[in-house]
Amino acid sequence: MQFNYMLLFLMIIFVSASFNVSPQQLEREQKKGGKFFVRYYAPWCGFCKMMSYDYKKLFRKYKGTKVTVCQIDCDKYNGYCEKMGIEGFPTLKLFDGTSLISEYEKERTYKDMDKFLSDYLA
Repeated sequence: MQFNYMLLFLMIIFVSASFNVSPQQLEREQKKGGKFFVRYYAPWCGFCKMMSYDYKKLFRKYKGTKVTVCQIDCDKYNGYCEKMGIEGFPTLKLFDGTSLISEYEKERTYKDMDKFLSDYLA
């Protein structure tokens, strides 16, 4: 039983480590190419908290696919978020490598974000 809890704990650490990224991690991966759907958020933001479950669900669905779903904490990386032009939370942007494709402006629901990514990848 104790082993199962330890395994679950390690899995949670692994998932959250690849979901929450630093600017350096994101930039390094972007230089390799690929698509990135990035949420810029603040832990205290009510709207960010409300969409967290749906965004994590989106992360799980797209893990290992053509698009990387991740997030950057703008309290922790304030200078980077300012450089990226983040003025409100949450802000979601879709990148192809380092090139901005689109800023996501629709509802922050799993269904709408999934449709946005599915349409883009089609």
